Amino acid sequence: MAEWITVSTASRKSDVSDRTIRNWIAKGSLIAKKEKGQWLIDDSSLSEIGTIISDDNGKSERAKTLSVPLEHYDGLTTRLGQLEAENSQYRLMLKAHDDEVGKLQSEAAELNRAHNDDIGNLKKELDYYRQPWHRRVFRRRKPEDGNQ
Repeated sequence: MAEWITVSTASRKSDVSDRTIRNWIAKGSLIAKKEKGQWLIDDSSLSEIGTIISDDNGKSERAKTLSVPLEHYDGLTTRLGQLEAENSQYRLMLKAHDDEVGKLQSEAAELNRAHNDDIGNLKKELDYYRQPWHRRVFRRRKPEDGNQ
């Protein structure tokens, strides 16, 4: 028969917060049931969720462990290699896409500059023709101005 423990007992036992235990319950990582408004966790599912290991500095870290039958290990490593290869292909495609976006942005900026230059020239021409005819004909010309 399964031994059921409370959230606070499970958090002390696994050296994590109560909130983490509740998150694991919500994700379905722990077998739990709710009785009289209180979560009860199967003690065996808690021991399977992870183990505490120490690093060189003596600090505790949580490492998730998976129980994988040995016959599935080779298939998993093969699939991992395939996924890593796909990941590198997608990264290359993303880099090429980013390069293309950069080129298009520089082209758009150049077209925008040319467009603004054209608008400036059209405004000058419009200002010229908005003047009465005698100001256009008898206007004072600046030495650097080559236009009429």
